Amino acid sequence: MIDRYLRKEKGSIPKAVKCLESTLNWQEAYNVEAIRTLSPPYDSRVRAENSSGKIYVRGKDKEGRALMYMKPRLENTKNHEDNLCHVVFSLEKAVACSEREGEVERGTRRQRRITRHYN
Repeated sequence: MIDRYLRKEKGSIPKAVKCLESTLNWQEAYNVEAIRTLSPPYDSRVRAENSSGKIYVRGKDKEGRALMYMKPRLENTKNHEDNLCHVVFSLEKAVACSEREGEVERGTRRQRRITRHYN
């Protein structure tokens, strides 16, 4: 995982460590693990946002990366925080899809393909 931050910070170890710490702190403060596992109260929040089908993860591209589809026309958000929980859940699901298939080990460089449908 640190290699991604080293690339971002052009090889500066102190800057990469600071950036990684910032990411880990945000994940802990925002309860990413609880969102990912749909623990209460996030289960009902994510399910409500997910009901429209506006974002979903399905399939892989030619390079084997998880595909995440976004359909803005199906937007049903009434609450910004619930919407953000849903986006976090969907991104984590895309990561899990790649890991489950053994294509990517946790903590290594990961890429996702995000497709927006405006029709």
